[in-house]
Amino acid sequence: MGKKPRRHTWPEAKKLCRLNQLDIEMAKRLGFGPDTLIRAIPSPKQRWKLPVKDWVQELHFKQFGKVPGEKPPDLIPEGPPAVGARIPEPWESGAPWDGDEAPSAFRPMSFAPIELRDYVRKHVQANPGAGEREVTARLRQALAAYQAGAQCQVCGEPIWVIGSAESGNFCATYRSE
Repeated sequence: MGKKPRRHTWPEAKKLCRLNQLDIEMAKRLGFGPDTLIRAIPSPKQRWKLPVKDWVQELHFKQFGKVPGEKPPDLIPEGPPAVGARIPEPWESGAPWDGDEAPSAFRPMSFAPIELRDYVRKHVQANPGAGEREVTARLRQALAAYQAGAQCQVCGEPIWVIGSAESGNFCATYRSE
């Protein structure tokens, strides 16, 4: 006869997952129990997993279209701009939330650092025709170009090392048609 799994309480889940009362309410609306949240805590080896707080907020946003306690973005303009006034670009107006607390669905994406040998191993795994030595040589060449100040051939921004190793000196935002 096996051991019965331990049942966790909401206060335990709140402490272990670093949640506030609003996060617990969202988790309950999504149908999660405290055991589910505690099992979803990412281990140090699971870097791709979001922290439970962000995961719950993202799922709630996807399911219900909003995160409680968050001020919705002001989508209605105040009025027509004055004649000759400069209209700001969308990226100049700032983030669609107030303060530093943003649901993970709205956070700007960033690149995660990766060791050269780890990337080469994953690349060769995903592309069986690629050889480790050739991929490593191309990456080292692109890295040297980046460190020397190489710029994108299209927009002049600094190059993206991994992409440049495969397709030439381009930045991360360039898309070939």
